[in-house]
Amino acid sequence: ASMTIPDWREKLAAARSGNDIVEIGPYVDARGNLQWDLLVPLRPAAGAPVEAVVWLQTSPTPHIISALAWWPENYRTGQSILWLREGDRLTSLGGVHESVATPALRPGATRIISALAPRSPLARVVRGEESAVEGPDHQGVPIFGTGNVIRNSPWLLTSRVDSREIYGTLRRDAWLVAGLVIGLLGTTGAATSWLWRQRQKSLVNDRLLAELEQKRLGARLGSVM
Repeated sequence: ASMTIPDWREKLAAARSGNDIVEIGPYVDARGNLQWDLLVPLRPAAGAPVEAVVWLQTSPTPHIISALAWWPENYRTGQSILWLREGDRLTSLGGVHESVATPALRPGATRIISALAPRSPLARVVRGEESAVEGPDHQGVPIFGTGNVIRNSPWLLTSRVDSREIYGTLRRDAWLVAGLVIGLLGTTGAATSWLWRQRQKSLVNDRLLAELEQKRLGARLGSVM
């Protein structure tokens, strides 16, 4: 859903009365586009009052969002998200790899920190826990997530993959290993059976030859006596 420019009147007043460039955003405009703007005060001379303010509108989508889209490329449900923290609110600047079951988090989406489940991966990242964890996302979908707070800034970076996709890969690998083991056992059993039959055949031939030699020796002894 789109939203209006947040606090633009207050920030415009701050740019007119101060000396610093004022940042607006990120936010989603009325057309659904992600914006990140700057208010630049203009003075005719140093120390003179502000005569005008230039409003620079920029879209981070071609730069920041495309940079986030490379990971994790091998997972259909993977998402890499850059968050801006403003008080109790987190604003997303990226979400990639569309999934039917878990739609990608769109740029400009917000999360309220105090409303996050305490054990959710995003809440853990907000608390500064950087290790990879498993837990439910805001929709209750089990995921593997990791992330970290960027030091000396209001930014957080998180990455996630649905647990069902991770476990699906593990199950496929387990079936593959099981198939290989069964095939190896079958091959070993067939080879053992063939060797046993060959050994038995050799023993039978040796016995027949021994009996034949014994009969020949008996015949020779009979003819001598």
